[in-house]
Amino acid sequence: MKKHFFAISILLIFSLGALLPLFHQGFFITDDGEWMIIRLSAFYQALHDGQFPVRFLHRLNFDYGYPVPTFLYPGFLYLGVPFVAIKLGVVTTIKLLLGISLLGSSLFTYLWLTKLFKQKEAIFGALIALYLPYHLYDVFTRGSVGEALAFLWAPFILWMLERRNFFFTSIGIFLLLLSHNTLALLLLPLVFVYGFIRKSFAFKRLALSFVIGIGMSSFFILPAVLELGNTRFAQTDVSNPLAYFAPLALIGWGTFTIVLTALILFFRQQKKIHKYGGLIKFFLAISFISIFLSASISSFFWEIIPSAWIQFPFRLLSYLVITVAFLGAFVASRFAGKFQWMVLSVGFILVLTTAYPYSQPKEYVVREEGFYTTSDATTTVKDEYLPRWVEQKSSARPTEKVVIRTGEGAITDIFSTNKEIRFTVASTRDARTHVQTIYWPGWQATIDGKQTVIRYNNPQGIIELSIPEGKHTVSITFGETPLRLMADGISILSSFVLCYLSFSRRRESRKK
Repeated sequence: MKKHFFAISILLIFSLGALLPLFHQGFFITDDGEWMIIRLSAFYQALHDGQFPVRFLHRLNFDYGYPVPTFLYPGFLYLGVPFVAIKLGVVTTIKLLLGISLLGSSLFTYLWLTKLFKQKEAIFGALIALYLPYHLYDVFTRGSVGEALAFLWAPFILWMLERRNFFFTSIGIFLLLLSHNTLALLLLPLVFVYGFIRKSFAFKRLALSFVIGIGMSSFFILPAVLELGNTRFAQTDVSNPLAYFAPLALIGWGTFTIVLTALILFFRQQKKIHKYGGLIKFFLAISFISIFLSASISSFFWEIIPSAWIQFPFRLLSYLVITVAFLGAFVASRFAGKFQWMVLSVGFILVLTTAYPYSQPKEYVVREEGFYTTSDATTTVKDEYLPRWVEQKSSARPTEKVVIRTGEGAITDIFSTNKEIRFTVASTRDARTHVQTIYWPGWQATIDGKQTVIRYNNPQGIIELSIPEGKHTVSITFGETPLRLMADGISILSSFVLCYLSFSRRRESRKK
Protein backbone atom coordinates (compact mmCIF):
# COMPACT_ATOMS: atom_id res chain seq x y z
CA MET A 1 0.00 0.00 0.00
CA LYS A 2 3.05 2.32 0.16
CA LYS A 3 2.63 3.30 -3.48
CA HIS A 4 -0.92 4.40 -2.68
CA PHE A 5 -0.04 6.48 0.40
CA PHE A 6 0.32 9.79 -1.49
CA ALA A 7 -2.83 9.20 -3.51
CA ILE A 8 -4.88 8.29 -0.44
CA SER A 9 -3.60 11.42 1.31
CA ILE A 10 -4.77 13.51 -1.65
CA LEU A 11 -8.17 11.80 -1.54
CA LEU A 12 -8.51 12.53 2.18
CA ILE A 13 -7.67 16.21 1.70
CA PHE A 14 -10.05 16.69 -1.23
CA SER A 15 -12.76 14.73 0.55
CA LEU A 16 -13.01 17.27 3.38
CA GLY A 17 -15.54 19.34 1.45
CA ALA A 18 -17.95 16.42 1.49
CA LEU A 19 -17.25 15.51 5.12
CA LEU A 20 -17.37 18.91 6.86
CA PRO A 21 -21.18 18.97 7.38
CA LEU A 22 -20.85 15.79 9.45
CA PHE A 23 -18.80 17.69 12.06
CA HIS A 24 -21.57 20.24 12.63
CA GLN A 25 -23.36 20.09 15.97
CA GLY A 26 -26.65 18.20 15.83
CA PHE A 27 -28.02 16.43 12.78
CA PHE A 28 -29.00 17.86 9.41
CA ILE A 29 -32.65 17.76 8.41
CA THR A 30 -33.20 15.07 5.77
CA ASP A 31 -36.01 12.89 4.46
CA ASP A 32 -34.99 9.74 6.34
CA GLY A 33 -31.93 10.54 8.44
CA GLU A 34 -33.57 10.95 11.84
CA TRP A 35 -35.68 7.86 11.21
CA MET A 36 -32.45 5.91 10.68
CA ILE A 37 -31.16 7.19 14.03
CA ILE A 38 -34.37 6.10 15.77
CA ARG A 39 -34.30 2.72 14.04
CA LEU A 40 -30.68 2.16 15.08
CA SER A 41 -31.47 2.87 18.73
CA ALA A 42 -34.45 0.45 18.69
CA PHE A 43 -32.35 -2.16 16.85
CA TYR A 44 -29.59 -1.91 19.43
CA GLN A 45 -32.11 -2.39 22.24
CA ALA A 46 -33.53 -5.49 20.52
CA LEU A 47 -30.09 -7.00 19.98
CA HIS A 48 -29.11 -6.18 23.57
CA ASP A 49 -32.24 -8.02 24.73
CA GLY A 50 -31.01 -11.17 22.99
CA GLN A 51 -32.93 -11.08 19.71
CA PHE A 52 -30.68 -12.32 16.91
CA PRO A 53 -31.06 -11.93 14.05
CA VAL A 54 -33.18 -8.88 14.83
CA ARG A 55 -36.60 -9.17 13.16
CA PHE A 56 -39.00 -7.16 15.32
CA LEU A 57 -38.49 -3.80 17.05
CA HIS A 58 -40.77 -3.82 20.07
CA ARG A 59 -40.41 -0.12 20.93
CA LEU A 60 -41.55 1.18 17.57
CA ASN A 61 -45.15 1.77 16.51
CA PHE A 62 -46.05 3.27 19.92
CA ASP A 63 -44.56 0.30 21.76
CA TYR A 64 -46.80 -2.15 19.88
CA GLY A 65 -43.87 -3.36 17.78
CA TYR A 66 -42.93 -3.19 14.11
CA PRO A 67 -41.11 -5.81 11.96
CA VAL A 68 -39.18 -3.29 9.84
CA PRO A 69 -35.72 -4.99 10.13
CA THR A 70 -37.25 -8.10 8.57
CA PHE A 71 -37.68 -6.16 5.33
CA LEU A 72 -35.40 -3.12 5.15
CA TYR A 73 -31.59 -3.17 4.78
CA PRO A 74 -30.19 -4.11 8.21
CA GLY A 75 -26.56 -3.68 7.15
CA PHE A 76 -26.01 -0.23 8.65
CA LEU A 77 -27.79 -1.35 11.84
CA TYR A 78 -25.45 -4.27 12.46
CA LEU A 79 -22.42 -2.10 11.57
CA GLY A 80 -23.62 0.61 13.93
CA VAL A 81 -24.05 -1.66 16.96
CA PRO A 82 -20.35 -1.72 18.05
CA PHE A 83 -20.19 2.08 17.99
CA VAL A 84 -23.34 2.40 20.07
CA ALA A 85 -22.02 -0.28 22.43
CA ILE A 86 -18.94 1.82 23.21
CA LYS A 87 -21.22 4.76 24.05
CA LEU A 88 -20.64 6.92 20.98
CA GLY A 89 -24.37 7.62 20.81
CA VAL A 90 -26.79 6.94 17.99
CA VAL A 91 -26.48 10.39 16.35
CA THR A 92 -22.69 10.25 16.25
CA THR A 93 -22.83 6.66 15.02
CA ILE A 94 -25.04 7.50 12.05
CA LYS A 95 -22.84 10.46 11.14
CA LEU A 96 -19.78 8.23 11.47
CA LEU A 97 -21.34 5.60 9.18
CA LEU A 98 -22.11 8.27 6.60
CA GLY A 99 -18.54 9.56 6.79
CA ILE A 100 -17.11 6.05 6.45
CA SER A 101 -19.41 5.45 3.47
CA LEU A 102 -18.31 8.62 1.69
CA LEU A 103 -14.62 8.07 2.32
CA GLY A 104 -14.85 4.33 1.67
CA SER A 105 -16.62 4.75 -1.65
CA SER A 106 -13.92 7.16 -2.78
CA LEU A 107 -11.09 4.91 -1.56
CA PHE A 108 -12.47 1.70 -3.10
CA THR A 109 -13.24 3.49 -6.38
CA TYR A 110 -9.64 4.66 -6.48
CA LEU A 111 -8.27 1.18 -5.74
CA TRP A 112 -10.53 -0.31 -8.40
CA LEU A 113 -9.56 2.25 -11.03
CA THR A 114 -5.81 1.83 -10.37
CA LYS A 115 -6.21 -1.64 -11.88
CA LEU A 116 -7.27 0.02 -15.14
CA PHE A 117 -5.68 3.48 -15.26
CA LYS A 118 -2.72 5.44 -13.97
CA GLN A 119 -2.74 6.79 -10.44
CA LYS A 120 -3.74 10.40 -11.10
CA GLU A 121 -6.51 9.27 -13.44
CA ALA A 122 -7.80 6.91 -10.74
CA ILE A 123 -7.75 9.76 -8.20
CA PHE A 124 -9.80 11.87 -10.60
CA GLY A 125 -12.36 9.09 -11.05
CA ALA A 126 -12.57 8.52 -7.28
CA LEU A 127 -13.25 12.21 -6.64
CA ILE A 128 -15.94 12.19 -9.32
CA ALA A 129 -17.62 9.28 -7.54
CA LEU A 130 -17.48 11.15 -4.23
CA TYR A 131 -18.75 14.48 -5.55
CA LEU A 132 -21.37 13.21 -7.97
CA PRO A 133 -24.47 15.31 -7.13
CA TYR A 134 -26.70 12.30 -6.51
CA HIS A 135 -24.17 10.79 -4.10
CA LEU A 136 -24.21 13.88 -1.90
CA TYR A 137 -27.95 14.33 -2.36
CA ASP A 138 -28.42 10.82 -1.01
CA VAL A 139 -26.48 11.72 2.14
CA PHE A 140 -27.37 15.34 2.90
CA THR A 141 -30.90 15.62 1.50
CA ARG A 142 -32.31 12.12 1.72
CA GLY A 143 -30.27 10.87 4.68
CA SER A 144 -30.21 7.38 3.17
CA VAL A 145 -27.59 5.55 5.21
CA GLY A 146 -28.33 2.29 3.40
CA GLU A 147 -27.76 3.73 -0.07
CA ALA A 148 -24.59 5.48 1.09
CA LEU A 149 -23.22 2.13 2.29
CA ALA A 150 -24.16 0.50 -1.01
CA PHE A 151 -21.94 3.06 -2.78
CA LEU A 152 -19.08 1.81 -0.61
CA TRP A 153 -19.50 -1.91 -1.33
CA ALA A 154 -20.14 -1.69 -5.09
CA PRO A 155 -16.64 -0.39 -5.99
CA PHE A 156 -15.19 -2.77 -3.37
CA ILE A 157 -16.65 -5.68 -5.37
CA LEU A 158 -15.25 -4.26 -8.61
CA TRP A 159 -11.83 -3.96 -6.99
CA MET A 160 -12.02 -7.56 -5.79
CA LEU A 161 -13.06 -8.70 -9.26
CA GLU A 162 -9.99 -6.99 -10.69
CA ARG A 163 -7.86 -8.72 -8.07
CA ARG A 164 -9.59 -12.03 -8.86
CA ASN A 165 -10.25 -12.49 -5.17
CA PHE A 166 -13.10 -15.00 -4.94
CA PHE A 167 -13.44 -14.79 -1.14
CA PHE A 168 -13.85 -11.01 -0.87
CA THR A 169 -15.95 -10.79 -4.03
CA SER A 170 -18.50 -13.03 -2.29
CA ILE A 171 -18.18 -11.04 0.95
CA GLY A 172 -18.76 -7.80 -0.97
CA ILE A 173 -21.91 -9.20 -2.60
CA PHE A 174 -23.16 -10.27 0.83
CA LEU A 175 -22.53 -6.79 2.30
CA LEU A 176 -24.13 -5.01 -0.67
CA LEU A 177 -27.29 -7.12 -0.29
CA LEU A 178 -27.54 -6.13 3.38
CA SER A 179 -26.84 -2.47 2.66
CA HIS A 180 -29.88 -1.58 0.58
CA ASN A 181 -32.55 -3.76 -1.02
CA THR A 182 -33.16 -1.70 -4.15
CA LEU A 183 -29.58 -0.66 -4.87
CA ALA A 184 -28.47 -4.27 -4.53
CA LEU A 185 -31.03 -5.26 -7.20
CA LEU A 186 -29.79 -2.44 -9.42
CA LEU A 187 -26.05 -2.80 -8.92
CA LEU A 188 -25.52 -6.56 -8.73
CA PRO A 189 -26.33 -7.12 -12.44
CA LEU A 190 -23.87 -4.33 -13.27
CA VAL A 191 -21.00 -5.87 -11.30
CA PHE A 192 -21.81 -9.34 -12.65
CA VAL A 193 -21.63 -8.13 -16.26
CA TYR A 194 -18.43 -6.27 -15.37
CA GLY A 195 -16.89 -9.48 -14.05
CA PHE A 196 -17.98 -11.30 -17.20
CA ILE A 197 -16.52 -8.65 -19.52
CA ARG A 198 -13.25 -8.54 -17.58
CA LYS A 199 -13.07 -12.35 -17.34
CA SER A 200 -12.23 -11.99 -13.65
CA PHE A 201 -13.08 -15.66 -13.15
CA ALA A 202 -14.31 -18.48 -15.32
CA PHE A 203 -18.05 -18.01 -15.78
CA LYS A 204 -18.99 -20.84 -13.38
CA ARG A 205 -16.72 -19.47 -10.67
CA LEU A 206 -18.06 -15.94 -11.19
CA ALA A 207 -21.63 -17.23 -10.88
CA LEU A 208 -20.63 -19.25 -7.82
CA SER A 209 -19.26 -16.16 -6.06
CA PHE A 210 -22.65 -14.49 -6.53
CA VAL A 211 -24.55 -17.59 -5.42
CA ILE A 212 -22.49 -17.79 -2.24
CA GLY A 213 -22.81 -14.06 -1.53
CA ILE A 214 -26.57 -14.27 -1.98
CA GLY A 215 -26.67 -17.47 0.09
CA MET A 216 -24.84 -15.77 2.96
CA SER A 217 -27.45 -13.00 3.00
CA SER A 218 -30.35 -15.49 2.99
CA PHE A 219 -31.07 -14.89 6.67
CA PHE A 220 -32.30 -11.46 5.54
CA ILE A 221 -33.36 -11.98 1.91
CA LEU A 222 -35.62 -15.02 2.27
CA PRO A 223 -37.81 -13.63 5.09
CA ALA A 224 -37.83 -10.21 3.40
CA VAL A 225 -39.28 -11.73 0.24
CA LEU A 226 -41.39 -14.59 1.56
CA GLU A 227 -42.91 -12.77 4.55
CA LEU A 228 -43.77 -9.59 2.67
CA GLY A 229 -47.23 -11.00 1.98
CA ASN A 230 -47.91 -10.77 5.72
CA THR A 231 -47.74 -6.98 5.53
CA ARG A 232 -49.72 -4.11 4.03
CA PHE A 233 -46.94 -3.41 1.54
CA ALA A 234 -48.75 -4.68 -1.59
CA GLN A 235 -51.84 -2.61 -0.75
CA THR A 236 -49.91 0.59 0.03
CA ASP A 237 -48.83 3.17 -2.54
CA VAL A 238 -45.66 4.37 -0.88
CA SER A 239 -44.86 6.88 -3.61
CA ASN A 240 -45.89 7.98 -7.08
CA PRO A 241 -42.87 7.54 -9.41
CA LEU A 242 -44.13 10.32 -11.69
CA ALA A 243 -43.49 12.82 -8.89
CA TYR A 244 -39.83 11.91 -8.41
CA PHE A 245 -37.91 12.61 -11.58
CA ALA A 246 -34.40 14.05 -11.39
CA PRO A 247 -33.88 17.70 -12.31
CA LEU A 248 -30.93 18.51 -14.57
CA ALA A 249 -29.00 19.93 -11.61
CA LEU A 250 -29.17 16.58 -9.80
CA ILE A 251 -27.77 14.79 -12.83
CA GLY A 252 -25.11 17.51 -13.03
CA TRP A 253 -23.52 19.42 -15.88
CA GLY A 254 -20.23 17.84 -14.91
CA THR A 255 -21.81 14.42 -15.48
CA PHE A 256 -23.12 15.43 -18.92
CA THR A 257 -19.71 16.84 -19.88
CA ILE A 258 -17.82 13.69 -18.85
CA VAL A 259 -20.26 11.27 -20.49
CA LEU A 260 -20.43 13.19 -23.78
CA THR A 261 -16.65 13.71 -23.87
CA ALA A 262 -16.14 9.98 -23.26
CA LEU A 263 -18.56 9.20 -26.09
CA ILE A 264 -16.70 11.48 -28.53
CA LEU A 265 -13.29 10.10 -27.53
CA PHE A 266 -14.55 6.56 -27.86
CA PHE A 267 -15.67 7.05 -31.46
CA ARG A 268 -12.56 9.04 -32.41
CA GLN A 269 -10.01 6.70 -30.82
CA GLN A 270 -11.56 3.24 -31.08
CA LYS A 271 -8.41 1.65 -32.48
CA LYS A 272 -6.31 2.99 -29.60
CA ILE A 273 -8.59 1.89 -26.78
CA HIS A 274 -9.46 -1.67 -27.79
CA LYS A 275 -8.21 -2.85 -24.37
CA TYR A 276 -11.19 -1.25 -22.60
CA GLY A 277 -13.57 -1.01 -25.54
CA GLY A 278 -16.13 -3.40 -24.07
CA LEU A 279 -16.17 -1.65 -20.72
CA ILE A 280 -16.49 1.79 -22.28
CA LYS A 281 -19.47 0.70 -24.37
CA PHE A 282 -21.06 -0.90 -21.33
CA PHE A 283 -20.59 2.09 -19.02
CA LEU A 284 -21.67 4.56 -21.69
CA ALA A 285 -24.85 2.56 -22.31
CA ILE A 286 -25.65 2.33 -18.59
CA SER A 287 -24.99 6.07 -18.16
CA PHE A 288 -27.34 7.10 -20.96
CA ILE A 289 -30.05 4.67 -19.84
CA SER A 290 -29.89 5.82 -16.22
CA ILE A 291 -29.99 9.51 -17.19
CA PHE A 292 -32.91 8.93 -19.54
CA LEU A 293 -34.98 6.85 -17.11
CA SER A 294 -34.37 9.24 -14.21
CA ALA A 295 -35.52 12.30 -16.19
CA SER A 296 -39.12 13.36 -16.79
CA ILE A 297 -38.76 12.68 -20.53
CA SER A 298 -39.19 8.98 -19.65
CA SER A 299 -42.54 9.48 -17.86
CA PHE A 300 -44.38 7.40 -20.48
CA PHE A 301 -42.14 4.46 -19.55
CA TRP A 302 -42.95 4.69 -15.84
CA GLU A 303 -46.67 4.68 -16.57
CA ILE A 304 -46.55 1.19 -18.05
CA ILE A 305 -44.06 -0.73 -15.89
CA PRO A 306 -44.43 -1.95 -12.29
CA SER A 307 -42.12 0.31 -10.31
CA ALA A 308 -43.01 -0.16 -6.64
CA TRP A 309 -39.60 -1.70 -5.85
CA ILE A 310 -37.70 1.27 -7.33
CA GLN A 311 -40.09 3.94 -5.92
CA PHE A 312 -38.14 6.93 -7.26
CA PRO A 313 -36.90 7.27 -10.87
CA PHE A 314 -34.07 9.51 -9.66
CA ARG A 315 -32.71 6.47 -7.80
CA LEU A 316 -31.40 5.16 -11.14
CA LEU A 317 -28.77 7.90 -10.95
CA SER A 318 -27.04 5.53 -8.54
CA TYR A 319 -25.46 3.86 -11.56
CA LEU A 320 -23.59 7.07 -12.33
CA VAL A 321 -21.53 6.83 -9.14
CA ILE A 322 -19.82 3.85 -10.79
CA THR A 323 -20.08 4.57 -14.51
CA VAL A 324 -19.10 8.25 -14.49
CA ALA A 325 -16.15 7.54 -12.20
CA PHE A 326 -14.83 5.09 -14.79
CA LEU A 327 -15.62 7.37 -17.73
CA GLY A 328 -13.95 10.34 -16.00
CA ALA A 329 -10.76 8.32 -15.50
CA PHE A 330 -10.98 7.19 -19.13
CA VAL A 331 -11.32 10.77 -20.40
CA ALA A 332 -8.31 11.86 -18.32
CA SER A 333 -6.28 8.93 -19.69
CA ARG A 334 -6.67 10.18 -23.26
CA PHE A 335 -4.56 13.27 -22.59
CA ALA A 336 -0.96 13.70 -21.51
CA GLY A 337 1.41 16.21 -19.98
CA LYS A 338 0.27 19.73 -19.13
CA PHE A 339 -2.90 19.32 -21.13
CA GLN A 340 -3.90 16.37 -18.96
CA TRP A 341 -3.39 18.43 -15.81
CA MET A 342 -5.58 21.12 -17.31
CA VAL A 343 -8.30 18.55 -18.09
CA LEU A 344 -8.07 17.16 -14.56
CA SER A 345 -8.28 20.61 -12.98
CA VAL A 346 -11.13 21.90 -15.12
CA GLY A 347 -13.01 18.62 -14.80
CA PHE A 348 -12.73 18.55 -11.01
CA ILE A 349 -13.79 22.20 -10.69
CA LEU A 350 -16.81 21.50 -12.91
CA VAL A 351 -17.80 18.45 -10.86
CA LEU A 352 -17.24 20.31 -7.58
CA THR A 353 -19.32 23.27 -8.78
CA THR A 354 -22.29 21.11 -9.73
CA ALA A 355 -22.02 19.15 -6.49
CA TYR A 356 -21.74 22.16 -4.15
CA PRO A 357 -25.49 22.81 -3.68
CA TYR A 358 -25.98 19.20 -2.58
CA SER A 359 -23.09 19.21 -0.10
CA GLN A 360 -24.63 21.93 2.07
CA PRO A 361 -27.44 20.84 4.38
CA LYS A 362 -30.11 23.51 4.60
CA GLU A 363 -30.83 23.13 8.29
CA TYR A 364 -29.56 21.38 11.41
CA VAL A 365 -31.47 20.34 14.49
CA VAL A 366 -29.94 19.76 17.91
CA ARG A 367 -31.78 17.22 20.04
CA GLU A 368 -31.01 15.34 23.21
CA GLU A 369 -29.97 11.72 22.66
CA GLY A 370 -33.06 10.67 24.57
CA PHE A 371 -35.28 12.03 21.79
CA TYR A 372 -34.02 9.27 19.51
CA THR A 373 -33.67 6.49 22.08
CA THR A 374 -37.28 6.86 23.25
CA SER A 375 -39.03 7.75 19.98
CA ASP A 376 -41.67 5.22 18.95
CA ALA A 377 -42.21 6.14 15.26
CA THR A 378 -42.45 3.29 12.76
CA THR A 379 -39.61 4.93 10.73
CA THR A 380 -41.38 4.22 7.43
CA VAL A 381 -43.42 6.50 5.18
CA LYS A 382 -46.87 4.94 5.37
CA ASP A 383 -46.46 2.16 7.93
CA GLU A 384 -46.32 -0.20 4.96
CA TYR A 385 -44.77 -3.03 6.96
CA LEU A 386 -47.59 -3.28 9.45
CA PRO A 387 -49.05 -6.82 9.48
CA ARG A 388 -52.03 -7.06 7.14
CA TRP A 389 -54.23 -8.26 10.01
CA VAL A 390 -53.90 -4.89 11.75
CA GLU A 391 -57.13 -3.14 10.81
CA GLN A 392 -56.92 -0.36 13.37
CA LYS A 393 -53.51 1.17 14.00
CA SER A 394 -52.99 2.57 17.47
CA SER A 395 -52.01 6.23 17.73
CA ALA A 396 -50.62 6.30 21.27
CA ARG A 397 -48.69 4.14 23.70
CA PRO A 398 -50.82 1.74 25.73
CA THR A 399 -51.35 2.75 29.36
CA GLU A 400 -50.97 -0.90 30.41
CA LYS A 401 -48.93 -3.62 28.70
CA VAL A 402 -51.39 -6.42 29.59
CA VAL A 403 -55.12 -6.00 30.19
CA ILE A 404 -57.98 -8.38 31.00
CA ARG A 405 -60.74 -7.99 28.41
CA THR A 406 -63.20 -10.53 29.76
CA GLY A 407 -63.31 -12.18 33.14
CA GLU A 408 -62.02 -10.93 36.48
CA GLY A 409 -58.59 -10.93 38.00
CA ALA A 410 -55.30 -9.09 38.40
CA ILE A 411 -52.15 -8.81 36.33
CA THR A 412 -48.87 -8.54 38.26
CA ASP A 413 -45.12 -8.91 37.82
CA ILE A 414 -45.10 -7.65 34.23
CA PHE A 415 -41.70 -7.96 32.55
CA SER A 416 -41.26 -6.87 28.93
CA THR A 417 -38.31 -6.82 26.52
CA ASN A 418 -37.78 -7.28 22.78
CA LYS A 419 -37.36 -10.99 23.39
CA GLU A 420 -39.89 -11.83 26.08
CA ILE A 421 -43.08 -10.65 27.77
CA ARG A 422 -43.79 -12.29 31.12
CA PHE A 423 -46.51 -11.72 33.72
CA THR A 424 -48.65 -13.37 36.37
CA VAL A 425 -52.45 -13.64 36.17
CA ALA A 426 -54.68 -14.35 39.16
CA SER A 427 -58.31 -14.71 38.03
CA THR A 428 -61.51 -15.89 39.71
CA ARG A 429 -62.79 -17.30 36.43
CA ASP A 430 -61.60 -17.91 32.87
CA ALA A 431 -60.21 -14.70 31.38
CA ARG A 432 -59.25 -13.32 28.01
CA THR A 433 -56.18 -11.09 28.06
CA HIS A 434 -54.78 -8.69 25.51
CA VAL A 435 -51.03 -8.19 25.39
CA GLN A 436 -50.45 -4.79 23.82
CA THR A 437 -47.98 -6.05 21.23
CA ILE A 438 -48.78 -6.67 17.58
CA TYR A 439 -48.60 -10.34 16.69
CA TRP A 440 -45.85 -11.25 14.25
CA PRO A 441 -44.83 -14.82 13.36
CA GLY A 442 -42.20 -15.87 15.87
CA TRP A 443 -44.17 -15.00 19.01
CA GLN A 444 -45.00 -18.11 21.08
CA ALA A 445 -46.82 -18.31 24.41
CA THR A 446 -46.83 -20.68 27.37
CA ILE A 447 -49.00 -20.81 30.47
CA ASP A 448 -47.20 -22.41 33.41
CA GLY A 449 -44.67 -23.78 30.93
CA LYS A 450 -47.24 -25.38 28.62
CA GLN A 451 -47.67 -24.19 25.02
CA THR A 452 -50.87 -22.25 24.36
CA VAL A 453 -52.51 -20.73 21.29
CA ILE A 454 -52.03 -17.07 20.41
CA ARG A 455 -54.99 -15.39 18.75
CA TYR A 456 -54.79 -12.04 17.00
CA ASN A 457 -58.15 -11.73 15.22
CA ASN A 458 -58.92 -8.37 16.80
CA PRO A 459 -58.93 -4.94 15.10
CA GLN A 460 -55.50 -4.03 16.51
CA GLY A 461 -53.97 -7.39 15.53
CA ILE A 462 -52.44 -7.69 19.00
CA ILE A 463 -51.64 -10.84 20.95
CA GLU A 464 -54.67 -12.35 22.66
CA LEU A 465 -54.61 -15.24 25.15
CA SER A 466 -57.23 -17.30 26.97
CA ILE A 467 -56.26 -17.79 30.62
CA PRO A 468 -57.97 -20.44 32.78
CA GLU A 469 -59.23 -19.68 36.28
CA GLY A 470 -56.60 -19.49 39.01
CA LYS A 471 -53.08 -18.11 39.32
CA HIS A 472 -50.78 -18.65 36.35
CA THR A 473 -47.43 -17.54 35.00
CA VAL A 474 -47.58 -16.52 31.35
CA SER A 475 -44.50 -16.24 29.14
CA ILE A 476 -44.49 -14.97 25.56
CA THR A 477 -41.18 -15.27 23.72
CA PHE A 478 -40.02 -14.18 20.28
CA GLY A 479 -37.88 -16.53 18.18
CA GLU A 480 -37.21 -17.86 14.72
CA THR A 481 -39.92 -19.50 12.62
CA PRO A 482 -39.14 -22.62 10.52
CA LEU A 483 -38.72 -20.39 7.45
CA ARG A 484 -36.25 -18.14 9.24
CA LEU A 485 -34.35 -21.09 10.67
CA MET A 486 -33.99 -22.46 7.14
CA ALA A 487 -32.76 -19.03 5.95
CA ASP A 488 -30.30 -18.85 8.84
CA GLY A 489 -29.07 -22.33 7.98
CA ILE A 490 -28.47 -21.37 4.33
CA SER A 491 -26.46 -18.34 5.48
CA ILE A 492 -24.32 -20.43 7.81
CA LEU A 493 -23.82 -23.19 5.21
CA SER A 494 -22.89 -20.64 2.52
CA SER A 495 -20.31 -19.10 4.87
CA PHE A 496 -18.73 -22.50 5.50
CA VAL A 497 -18.70 -23.28 1.77
CA LEU A 498 -16.99 -19.96 1.03
CA CYS A 499 -14.31 -20.59 3.66
CA TYR A 500 -13.76 -24.15 2.47
CA LEU A 501 -13.46 -23.20 -1.22
CA SER A 502 -11.18 -20.25 -0.50
CA PHE A 503 -8.81 -22.01 1.85
CA SER A 504 -8.67 -25.24 -0.17
CA ARG A 505 -7.77 -23.23 -3.27
CA ARG A 506 -5.09 -21.36 -1.33
CA ARG A 507 -3.65 -24.67 -0.12
CA GLU A 508 -3.52 -25.96 -3.69
CA SER A 509 -1.78 -22.83 -4.93
CA ARG A 510 0.86 -23.17 -2.19
CA LYS A 511 1.58 -26.75 -3.24
CA LYS A 512 2.20 -25.57 -6.78
